[in-house]
Amino acid sequence: MKTRQIIICCLTGMLACFHMSCETKYSQNGNLDGMWQMLRWEDTQHQTVKADKNDGYYYCFQFNLMKVWQAGKPQFYYLSYFTHKGDSLILGDVFSYPGDSVRTFTDLMPYGVPSDGRFHVDKLNADKMVLSREGTVLTFRKY
Repeated sequence: MKTRQIIICCLTGMLACFHMSCETKYSQNGNLDGMWQMLRWEDTQHQTVKADKNDGYYYCFQFNLMKVWQAGKPQFYYLSYFTHKGDSLILGDVFSYPGDSVRTFTDLMPYGVPSDGRFHVDKLNADKMVLSREGTVLTFRKY
């Protein structure tokens, strides 16, 4: 119980900083830092497009946190710790807001996240990011 209270307090503080930090230019993760708009979510196995920029999916990276949400649902988002090394992006613990409950990667699958929380970074520069995994390709632009 005490651990849960500590996690909630830490997350509340991080959320306040995280909201402001995604709007700043401070960079700890190089080109990965900042807000990314999903332009295209492709299922390469079935040759279909699952989402495009009109669906309003966004990823935001700052420090060691990733925020995922969909436009039109601004009061609900997910946070996940992450590690980015070379061509790998690996998500860690996932939390939801509101409620700050611990979640699984399955909860992030509607946002294009693989069931194991691991991406291959195909391309990453100041303007464009392409992530892939298991027949899925996500293309983003820096927003």
